[in-house]
Amino acid sequence: MKRFVRIEASAGGGKTKSLVDRYVELLEKGVRFNRILAITFTNKASEEMKRRILRRLKELALNGDELALSILDGRDGIIENFSDFSVKTIDAFLFSLLKSCALDLNIPPEPEMEKELDEVVREIVEQIIVDAGNNSSIRKKILSFLKFLAEKSTSLNPRERIIEYSKSFLDMDRLVPGGDYTFEAGELKEIFYAVKERLERKKREEGILFLSDISPVMFEYIRNSRVPYLLYKLGERFYHYLIDEFQDTSLIQWESLKPLISNALAGADEEGNKGTFFYVGDPKQSIYRWRGTRWELFKTIHLQFKENLSSEDFDFLYVEENKRSAPFIVDFVNRLFTKENLKSYFQDISKSKKNYLHYFNEVEKVYENVIQKPRDDWNYRGYVEIKVINETKGKAEDEIFSYLENLLDDLINKRKRKFGDIAILERMNRDCEKVLNFLLSKGYPVYTSYDVSIENLPLIKTIMYFFKILINENDPLSLLNLVQTDFFKKLLEIPEEKIKEFLFSEKRNIEEFSKLFPEFGKIYSYFKKLLKIFSPYYLLLEFDRIFKIGKRFEKEYLQFLSLLKGISEETENISVYDFIKKFEKSLYIFSPSSKDAINVLTVHKAKGLEFNVVISLFTSMSKFPDREKFFIYDRNPEKPELFLKNLNDGQEKEYHEAFNIIQELNLLYVALTRAREELYFVVNDKSQKSWGRFIMDGLKKEFEGRDILKIGEKRSFERVIPQKREFSWERKAPLSVIDLSEKIFIKGEFESEIMTHDEVLRGEWIHLVLSKIKNLKEENFEKEIEKAYERAKAEWELYKTFDRDSLEDILYFKEKLKKDFIKRFFFTDKKVSTEFDIVDNKGNTYRIDRIIFDDVIKIIEFKTGEEKDESHINQLKNYMNIINEIYHKEIKGYLVYLDREEVYEI
Repeated sequence: MKRFVRIEASAGGGKTKSLVDRYVELLEKGVRFNRILAITFTNKASEEMKRRILRRLKELALNGDELALSILDGRDGIIENFSDFSVKTIDAFLFSLLKSCALDLNIPPEPEMEKELDEVVREIVEQIIVDAGNNSSIRKKILSFLKFLAEKSTSLNPRERIIEYSKSFLDMDRLVPGGDYTFEAGELKEIFYAVKERLERKKREEGILFLSDISPVMFEYIRNSRVPYLLYKLGERFYHYLIDEFQDTSLIQWESLKPLISNALAGADEEGNKGTFFYVGDPKQSIYRWRGTRWELFKTIHLQFKENLSSEDFDFLYVEENKRSAPFIVDFVNRLFTKENLKSYFQDISKSKKNYLHYFNEVEKVYENVIQKPRDDWNYRGYVEIKVINETKGKAEDEIFSYLENLLDDLINKRKRKFGDIAILERMNRDCEKVLNFLLSKGYPVYTSYDVSIENLPLIKTIMYFFKILINENDPLSLLNLVQTDFFKKLLEIPEEKIKEFLFSEKRNIEEFSKLFPEFGKIYSYFKKLLKIFSPYYLLLEFDRIFKIGKRFEKEYLQFLSLLKGISEETENISVYDFIKKFEKSLYIFSPSSKDAINVLTVHKAKGLEFNVVISLFTSMSKFPDREKFFIYDRNPEKPELFLKNLNDGQEKEYHEAFNIIQELNLLYVALTRAREELYFVVNDKSQKSWGRFIMDGLKKEFEGRDILKIGEKRSFERVIPQKREFSWERKAPLSVIDLSEKIFIKGEFESEIMTHDEVLRGEWIHLVLSKIKNLKEENFEKEIEKAYERAKAEWELYKTFDRDSLEDILYFKEKLKKDFIKRFFFTDKKVSTEFDIVDNKGNTYRIDRIIFDDVIKIIEFKTGEEKDESHINQLKNYMNIINEIYHKEIKGYLVYLDREEVYEI
């Protein structure tokens, strides 16, 4: 058995199968499974690999293989010792290392892991924006940033842009700790460092780490530690390492793993088997360079082990067969990505001042192995269609969607394809949103990834800004965003010149806008009155009645119905304030119960997936985006001390632009190789650095002046298609305010008591403050409550004016939390999570007020001003059942009635 094996497998080459084969081969050679570590990059891939290994062993055992049976079900087998069956994500493995070295790293022995850095960064940025009201320096920086945005984009939402830029900065800072950074938007430097300082303080005070912290922390620790000591701390000794999708390994991750792999290759396990290393991947599918991944590692790391291994120990293989795609698709990709086409393209884009051809040797390394052979057993040889659009992207939108409409009619109605067979892959989120909007307007079922949301659809955006100024008229940014949306202008039929007149006026507030546009003033006053008693669901119905959305805006109406559908699933008592908060965290969208829906995904999200039909509409018409806001490279490949390059240095910028072009070609390769049977691409060559230019230049002879290139023949599918169901929103004629008043904020079906607007807000406020409090101690009691109170107040004021008369003050919380009935749920040293999201097996999402993780898990729900109700008990029992299915531990539930100061245990 070779001890160092590299397998390069292009798309559809069966990389995971190769790794499973190697794992089973090691077992057959006498290696114990607890000496093997298989590393993946996603939890899904980890679970899939475990299933495949167990399935293979089961098949062998059923065919009489006694060794396989003993490995599975023996005394020391996998079933009895499943925790030793080490198929892990790289983050999970490094986290286990981190925990074992916690004392050395000066972190808690059981650090609380937070996956969602985005939410914490959002919270910190919002606090900084609130603080800017009392800090003229920060306020000036934000105003300066507004000016920067006005020059660079059409957005006037600094909060979202600062959050986006801050996340990019933090990603970079992990790779280049303590760097002296240059910013294109220089005024952001102070804000970025304020975000970083507050984030680090939060991590120290609350003892938390983020998933993205693991690799940098362990990199620094491992490079300064002795490997035997590290393995002693870990308590495990792996001698056989297997890594899947190696091209996704970052430089820092590799440097963390290398000492452990070197140690394994230098020794042997207790059974006498010499250490081994095996990895599979494809440099052509390396598309995460801005995260620190380096495709160069794939073909060079063997040089780091030459001294410890003989030449006979190495084996380098290329899997030529493509098991995924039909022959015509495989042939199309082979002909496109030839060395000649790639070189010609780099010559073409080097005609400007940039000499990208200087870096072509890197392209040759990446695309050294690209030619594949399809399987021999294809009945349908596949179909490829390349549609040329001569207009630029912006002007071509109508033509592109007309093409898509005809294409879907052909695929679904004429050739009987299922909706779920089809995937539309786009390069940018905003293009996915355009496609999503179009499909919804035509009534197609859509299945989409989380990064495409209805938040940016024109009608939804308008409604959300309108709601924000309803609850806080002193929110000038929401007002400015509202009046600039195209849909708002359509709703009120306001001329563009009038909007500009307002934007350039000295007074830019609701009162001034209402004077300029009396019709808006009347509508705003009307909804302001409705706000006091109506929930968002009925406000939207009234919005529809007044503006006649269904009649006037048929194309956008499904967006509106999607929003209504989401709100209808909430409780009747949700306020507009709480709705906006929920909407910003979890956006409502049509989500079909079955997977038989058209997939709309970014190419990044589609990596690792396959679809019978792949369509791409806008990706080939866009200039390559500048992926890296900050340019980073390696000073010394042998010792990767990462640092920031000087943006003013032309050669360094050229270097990164060239590598960005290679990555974009990799992304095109990924997009083209997701298709199993049919592939449709819209292209033009208007932009020099684009997929369209590369495709059209590479296939000049095939195009020969045509506006459409067809390869192969289409095939019809005799499949039973479910009866088409038209979506309808059942409700009577538009309801009047009198009709509505009978239905709003009713507590229960048989109760007539109405909960007032102030009572709803009071309950939300108390829940918000309590959600900011985790572990209390006598010595930090008042300080923690004060800190939680201020955080809650800052968040509240982003959406709603703080009313001291109707909302509980800080004294209320200090006195309440000292009382015995509630004290035990806050004075604990166990891990506590608040506003804890859970999902049941039907996909329904719920949020638990407070959960304490111990040998017995405690679930706590807070109630204000309410009698004990059977629905509260049923709700809590449902939460307990869901948590039990996840953690398989004893669960206890508690209903805490704050006003009555009573606790009911379930």
